[in-house]
Amino acid sequence: MKLYSNLYGLSLPFYLDPSVIGMVLNVIAMIIGSALTQVENDEVYAREKLFVLPEEEKDIVEIKRTLTITKYSVLLGIAMVVILLILWVISYLKAL
Repeated sequence: MKLYSNLYGLSLPFYLDPSVIGMVLNVIAMIIGSALTQVENDEVYAREKLFVLPEEEKDIVEIKRTLTITKYSVLLGIAMVVILLILWVISYLKAL
């Protein structure tokens, strides 16, 4: 719901919509900020540390368990789509 439309009865074109203006200004600010700043060595080092796997997390059994759970979650997602199609969408379309 658009607050300016409800309060003032205005109907603006899409390019003057406050959300569009906000997104455009944010992109411009990011471009300016990226052009005017440089990445420092400390920041590069901190980013590289994010991708180093700690020794306590190199347990093969735990990694296999996590991968198994991931596979089951994908299968569960597919099953939920099929169940929703059968029980909800198809029955709803038949009722029309």
